[in-house]
Amino acid sequence: MLTREEAISKAKAELKKEYSKEEYSLIQAVRSVEDLEKAKNLLIQRIKEWFNINFPEVTVFDDKLVELISVFSVKENFDEKKLSNIVGDKKAVELTLKAKNSFGAKLQKNDAEALQQLAVQVKSINDTIKYMEEYIEKTSLKVMPNTTRIAGAVVASKLLAKTGDLEKLAKMPASTIQVLGAEKALFKHLKTNSKPPKHGLIFQNAFVSGSPPKERGKKARKIAAKIAIALKADAFTHRDIATYLK
Repeated sequence: MLTREEAISKAKAELKKEYSKEEYSLIQAVRSVEDLEKAKNLLIQRIKEWFNINFPEVTVFDDKLVELISVFSVKENFDEKKLSNIVGDKKAVELTLKAKNSFGAKLQKNDAEALQQLAVQVKSINDTIKYMEEYIEKTSLKVMPNTTRIAGAVVASKLLAKTGDLEKLAKMPASTIQVLGAEKALFKHLKTNSKPPKHGLIFQNAFVSGSPPKERGKKARKIAAKIAIALKADAFTHRDIATYLK
């Protein structure tokens, strides 16, 4: 019989071994990208509202708007040639003309610099997201080789992050995997007897999303069945079966 100290030591060793699995780093990476995307979207909205003080007529959005502000900061600094490198020749002419006739207020130098710095930070977030996505692609292929080759790194890693454990995910039936990520729609179906969801996260797989709407349910069931088999190989047998599943 183990002593208390031996039992604690054994438990610590088992936990250390469990958390040394690369799947847990992959889960954190996926969740980090989700957090970064949320932060980015909030900041872009804030940047747009701030820039509207200076240039309310602006018709550039999202990453293009961030790039524009990071280069020029305010409309008074627009240069048509440089602007065309960001938005194209036609849009550059349009924006330059609108800027000249804009009723937007001129920002103070320190205000313009602060806005520009915020745009630079959003660009940095974009770079981090790109790096993390490349990391997820490589790590997903190592942790879940069969599932990644069948479903794609994005879907495979998000399914893992949703459940938090590869073995737990591998034990789920295909019908559950099919609707993972669509819990709200599923609960609504159970509560109000509305139409059940046909797919959850696996909709992001091109095999499903690229299909006509009427065929998506059938395609989702098919890919979910393949994912369920691939997951069992990844979690338990560690055999390469992706070629046979395609």
